[in-house]
Amino acid sequence: MSKWNVILTSPIHHAGTDALVGNAAWSLLPNLEEATVIDAVREADGMIVRAFGYFGPQLMDAGSRLKVIGRHGVGVDNVDVEAATERGIWVVNTPEANAEAVAEHVIGSMLAFARRIVIADAATRTGDWSLRDRNYGYEVIGKTLGIVGVGRVGARVAQIAALGLNMDVLYTDVIDREDLERDVGAKRVPLDELLEQSDVVTAHTPATPQTRGMFNADGFARMKDDALFINASRGPVVDEAAIIEALRSGHIGGACLDVFEEEPLAQDSPLMDLPNVILSPHKAGQSDTSMRNMSLVSLDILRILRGEEPQYPVNRPSDPR
Repeated sequence: MSKWNVILTSPIHHAGTDALVGNAAWSLLPNLEEATVIDAVREADGMIVRAFGYFGPQLMDAGSRLKVIGRHGVGVDNVDVEAATERGIWVVNTPEANAEAVAEHVIGSMLAFARRIVIADAATRTGDWSLRDRNYGYEVIGKTLGIVGVGRVGARVAQIAALGLNMDVLYTDVIDREDLERDVGAKRVPLDELLEQSDVVTAHTPATPQTRGMFNADGFARMKDDALFINASRGPVVDEAAIIEALRSGHIGGACLDVFEEEPLAQDSPLMDLPNVILSPHKAGQSDTSMRNMSLVSLDILRILRGEEPQYPVNRPSDPR
């Protein structure tokens, strides 16, 4: 009989559950309703959570055996890390697991918008071959890419854009990235200057009280009227009403959005009807490789349960359970 019990709030790659077999029993919750999660956590030693659902003090108090919450992914804005730390619960994540997937999605979205690939596909399917003579799109070579936040994902976007596409790169971050300045010619500038000078702006910031709504009406007004805005980080960093107005009014040329203030995105959202937007359902970080990598948060779950040091701790409780 397994010594520990681990619950999954959503399906994960089999590599993650295979790692648990023989070490801990695991079960998948049927839904994310509060009562369901609280009932299951009462018997859980660990849990693996994904992007949806909120995991706060009430849940942690119900799980008296709960020793660790593993975030399948990077962002922990849906886990109350402070509350977990106070209760002696470890929080771990997979910060290196999906950087390549997100970076490729960002670059792919930029190219799809610039070269009008989504529009061209729709036109071809309806027999509208005249599109080729009225909607050319543009090339990104020589354009300026502004990156807000150059952690693992932002830095990889800079590499692909500069070295692969011959784009000029500006960045804004709380720290200097001398490696990017040296290796890809990136230049650090204040946010306002980045917004004003960039042809493409891509957000790579966590959702914190400081970053919530940082891309607002004032920021969009500073951007070029043909600029493209990309967000594959967290929805709350963008004032959604402001970007909708900027897209409608022509203050910016377009947007590629993978994340939203509320998810799933409501079917009646104005974003659904805007022709200058490419939407995706919070899947930038998902590829065959990244899904496997993220599922292996289960290894840190087991490390904690064995009393070992985790590889990717988000917090460090002074008195762990």
